[in-house]
Amino acid sequence: MEPIELKLVVGSTRPERGAAVFFVLKNAIDSVFVSNGFRNKPAGFVGYSGGIVGGSRAVEHLATIAIEAELVPLRNAVLLAQFHQAFAEGRPVDLATDAALTILLDDLVWWGDALRRARAEGELPTARQRRSA
Repeated sequence: MEPIELKLVVGSTRPERGAAVFFVLKNAIDSVFVSNGFRNKPAGFVGYSGGIVGGSRAVEHLATIAIEAELVPLRNAVLLAQFHQAFAEGRPVDLATDAALTILLDDLVWWGDALRRARAEGELPTARQRRSA
């Protein structure tokens, strides 16, 4: 299987009352997890909701899933509250959204480069492999 070059995970989230990711996204992550294709790759998240918390609970849920898939979830995320009002003429209304996106993308580039160098030096075998050795 070809290695996956993961640059950005964009979590399409349910309204906050769901506080979780869509099952199809979880299923997709699970299907790649068995191949270790996500292992030691950075993951950044963009959450949105029609409410005031911008999908933050769903992003937290996705970060937990990412850890189990051996992704490296980044601390900074972009949260778009009341997404139906968040953009005007294709640009974010709130300048903080642009700043948050720039930070997230900068983090992805830095962590992507650092993890790529680390993987090139040789990866630590998975816990499953080390337990069975």
